[in-house]
Amino acid sequence: MMLDGLQDLDPKRENLDPFCREILTRLLNEIEAIYKENQELRAENQRLRDEIAQLKGHKGKPKIKANRPPKSATSSEKAKGQFYEAQLPVGVRGKSYGKELEAFVVMLYYQLRVPQEKILKLLQFQGIVISAGKIAHLLSQQYLEEFTIERNELLKAGLASTSYQHIDDTGMRVKTIQNYQLKIQHLDWVSRGNLGTPLAQNYLSLKTEA
Repeated sequence: MMLDGLQDLDPKRENLDPFCREILTRLLNEIEAIYKENQELRAENQRLRDEIAQLKGHKGKPKIKANRPPKSATSSEKAKGQFYEAQLPVGVRGKSYGKELEAFVVMLYYQLRVPQEKILKLLQFQGIVISAGKIAHLLSQQYLEEFTIERNELLKAGLASTSYQHIDDTGMRVKTIQNYQLKIQHLDWVSRGNLGTPLAQNYLSLKTEA
């Protein structure tokens, strides 16, 4: 049994490239394994509490069977995966997550348009220790250099592929510093960015680089 919101999530039905689909499948399997282990640890913890209570002469917590929902296909059943226990890679020892979870968060936010607060609830429900600030930093700052390089390359390709573009800029102050939001678009693409110089310098420099 997994989080209700993930029971119907089938990687095969999502519009993802093979690499992202594989990551999503593996992460869903990991989430299911973590959830199962968490439930077992909760049960073991309660059993120990009951034993301690009995030794003290107290009554333990009554055993009440929970209502079980109808069994449905989980990620491991859909993917027909198996779980193996092994040593953690060096890069994730002493941490609650690694690069695959970071890729999962990026995919949820940018490809599936899942809000940050829902991503936080999803991960914390599975027992993953992560904060809202870490998710925000991961999505906006941690890979900023890689995202910037990719954006610039795409923009240069767009400028080189079309003979004309629609351009516009809007002035604004960010932390008391004057900035400009530049928008360049064509019928097939659009690019936005915040820069520190007005339209003329921005556009001419981009056309020169392209």
